[in-house]
Amino acid sequence: MSRKLLVPIGLLLIELFVLAAPCSAQSYKYPPCYSVRESKMRGCYLYALAFEPNLITWRGKEIRIKEAWLEQAHERLLVGSRKASHYNMCVNLSAGWDVLWDLTNRPPFFVLEGKGNGLGMMGSVVLWETFDQLDSDEFNVLLTDNWKFDGAIKIKVKTTKPGSANHK
Repeated sequence: MSRKLLVPIGLLLIELFVLAAPCSAQSYKYPPCYSVRESKMRGCYLYALAFEPNLITWRGKEIRIKEAWLEQAHERLLVGSRKASHYNMCVNLSAGWDVLWDLTNRPPFFVLEGKGNGLGMMGSVVLWETFDQLDSDEFNVLLTDNWKFDGAIKIKVKTTKPGSANHK
């Protein structure tokens, strides 16, 4: 095959299999935004969430909610993104990442009440949970260090979407 044909065929293959393909790793396919600012910038942001209490003391150490929001999930592509059919509840902390990552003392984790898994954690950047549908203006998140929920702290989460009873 001549070199003149190899270059166009090679470029075509790259375009077909690399540039047009979505990210293949499922865990990176629908990642949450890292902040309200990023969520708004990307056009994902729906509304703020209020955690009550937003300051939690766990074994004498503080965990403080900095910001919480709900966003439309987006599938990240190699170039750009497209809207997904589910939602991400996202949470940033201003204090307490060290408590969640303290592997010497059975670290606590957040669980959406009624779900069988803890919230996802992206390092010390963001906590998140996925919702298939938005059917409640209030729900509970538990902070616990065990799946029996012995000693768990219940945190009420309220939406602040327009039209909800919690909107100011």
